[in-house]
Order: sequence, then C-alpha cells, then structure tokens
Amino acid sequence: MERTIREILERPPNISRGYIINIVAWVGGGVSTICVVLRIYSRIYIIQRPGWDDAIVGFTMLLNVSARALISVAVAHGLGRHIEYLSDDDIYVITHYNPILEALGIIAYCLPKLAIVILIKKLMGTMKRGIGFLYGVIAVLFVMTDLSIVIVFLECNPPGQILHPFSSTRCVPTHIYDIVNTLASGQ
Repeated sequence: MERTIREILERPPNISRGYIINIVAWVGGGVSTICVVLRIYSRIYIIQRPGWDDAIVGFTMLLNVSARALISVAVAHGLGRHIEYLSDDDIYVITHYNPILEALGIIAYCLPKLAIVILIKKLMGTMKRGIGFLYGVIAVLFVMTDLSIVIVFLECNPPGQILHPFSSTRCVPTHIYDIVNTLASGQ
C-alpha cells in the first residue's frame, strides 16, 4: 500500500536521544559520586569521625549508581527513541524498569534529607530546640515517600501489573499520582 506524502511528513523522525539521557545521568551522577567519595574519605581519614549521615549518603550514592545502570539498560533498548520505532520486546524492557527507576529515585531523593537533619543535630551541639520539628518534617517526608512508592507499584489493578506493560489493567489516574509526588517533593 502506497503511503501519502502527508503520512510520511506526519511520522516522527527515527532518531535517538538516548545518548543525551546517558550523558546527563552519568556526568551528573559522576560529579555527585566524586563529592560523596570525597566527603566519606574526609570523614574517615581526615576528621576520623564518620557518622550515620555518611552511611546514609553512601547508601544513597549506591542507589543512584543502580538507577543510572538501569537507565543505561533502558537506553540500550531504545529509551530516547519514538515508541513507533521500538519493538515490543524493547518497549517491555523500558516500561518494566520504569517503576523500579521511579522507586530508586524517590528513595534517593528522600534519604539525603535525613542525613542533613543528622548533620544539623550534630552542629547544634547541646542546644536541642527545634530538633523535634526537623524530625517531624522528616517523618512527614518519609510517609509521603512511602506513599509515592506504594502508588508506583500498586497504581494498577491488579497490583503489580505496572511491570507488565502489555496487560490490560485499570490504573489510578495520573493526576492523583502527581498530587502525591508534589506533596512529597514539597518537603
């Protein structure tokens, strides 16, 4: 069947922007990884007083490296290209990893804030006024973060079907997910 010029012109170009996603992920992640390694090195070898905040930041760095690795896998399967040019297998891989990436990103966004509260508590010394407020804010943040992660994996009925992109499911409307994430990120 012969296609018309209009159909050809309306079709999106078959180009990949995946390399841009990889560059942003790995360069930005590389800079943050260097900062975390320098922080942990200075706390262990120079100051010689590592704390829980350092462990939290180190763990968060590992989560970020895992997320970047999954991003690279998704890019290798066509993330960054128009869906029209992807095979069903590639679409499956990309959409299968997306909720996992979201959960890793949500956790990696939340945990460093706890490390900051621990650092502020250390800096306050014996003055404890206001520390309850900071821990209260962190508690609300963790509740909203947990709710966001639950919604990522249970947003479709039956639960867990989000990991199977070609199944027919009913999912929570996007605006509800957006509201919860906005509340979580506003902390």
